[in-house]
Amino acid sequence: MIPAGGGSAPARKDTRMPTPLPRSLRPSVTWAAPLLLAALIAACGGGSSQDLALCGNGRIDPGEQCDDGNTIDTDACTGVCRFARCGDGAIEAGVEVCDGTNIGFANCDNLGYAPGSNGFPGCASTCDAFDLSRCGPAFTPTPVVPTMTATRTPTNTPTASPTATLPPSSCGNGLLQPGETCAACPADCEVAACTPSGATFTFAIAFAGSRAPTDAAVELAYRSSVISIPGSGNDVSVRQRVRFAPPPPTTFIVNDRDYAVDIGSVRASGLPAAPSPFATARFDGCSDAPAPTVDDLSCIIVRCADASGTIGDCRCLVTAQP
Repeated sequence: MIPAGGGSAPARKDTRMPTPLPRSLRPSVTWAAPLLLAALIAACGGGSSQDLALCGNGRIDPGEQCDDGNTIDTDACTGVCRFARCGDGAIEAGVEVCDGTNIGFANCDNLGYAPGSNGFPGCASTCDAFDLSRCGPAFTPTPVVPTMTATRTPTNTPTASPTATLPPSSCGNGLLQPGETCAACPADCEVAACTPSGATFTFAIAFAGSRAPTDAAVELAYRSSVISIPGSGNDVSVRQRVRFAPPPPTTFIVNDRDYAVDIGSVRASGLPAAPSPFATARFDGCSDAPAPTVDDLSCIIVRCADASGTIGDCRCLVTAQP
């Protein structure tokens, strides 16, 4: 029927049900749901559903490239279960000497060069060499990095405060201190015998200065006749004894030389305002040795910098924790 007023009649709504697809052509939930989930993950910018809590269990779980049973960043499988590569910010031992902004504990001085503009070299794009253009001219002769000897006779001679100017007589007291080197005072880099007493002692490291560092490294020397850390180098037992203060570092290094533990980190943002908590280290007490105090440790700054460069008035503080 044409309505009054002219015009065409409205189209009749088709109320018929569509013909269903044959069962063989219908999508199966068993494969459609995972595909939908994967699409949603990709849309959100994620490419992996890896559970980092599973990294280090020795089994390759979803999202992992490798899993060697540990979370060490310096071997071929990093602490986030990815194959080590140049550019990941972690230094692969025996393959790389540096990686990006992570130059470990290298500085111009211990590489045999004058400090240059800021005292630290860069890293070559291949990660197998340092960029020494930031350093000054080479020393003549080039200093030789000493090796650690095995044993020495323990001594408990009282030491000066770690931040004090050290008299020459401090060499030989069994504790490497600021201003000393293993080359000039090898006795303080020797390792004493230590049988763990069963008691542990924790010490905190902090920085004080005009600015909070984002790139920092210290050599935390300790009197090895009084305290020790189980294991050596970057063993898991060593890494378990060092904890970094927040914010979490993007890259870090922990390496125990049995008379000093090297601790370094790079952070995207600075540490809290000074005094800036940096890390804690937990030691075993040695049997038949007195309870350790802060005088049994010394904090030697290797690197303390932010985006503006080296922090000239940076100081390292060590305190005993309950």
